[in-house]
Amino acid sequence: MQISLAGKVAIVTGVSGDGQVGQAVAKALAENGAQLAICARKQSNVEARVSRSGKPRRQSAPRGS
Repeated sequence: MQISLAGKVAIVTGVSGDGQVGQAVAKALAENGAQLAICARKQSNVEARVSRSGKPRRQSAPRGS
């Protein structure tokens, strides 16, 4: 199913290094034109996901300690 999500922002949680579901959801949303806000327990997992996506990174805000 193809839907246009151009101009929409999706928040995806659970995009961890081992989390296949969150990664698959993020990929599907991005492929349909959505801008993504993603989060995971560790900043390094977010950075890894962003670097694998091949999309430009706009901003990354680490969680407080």
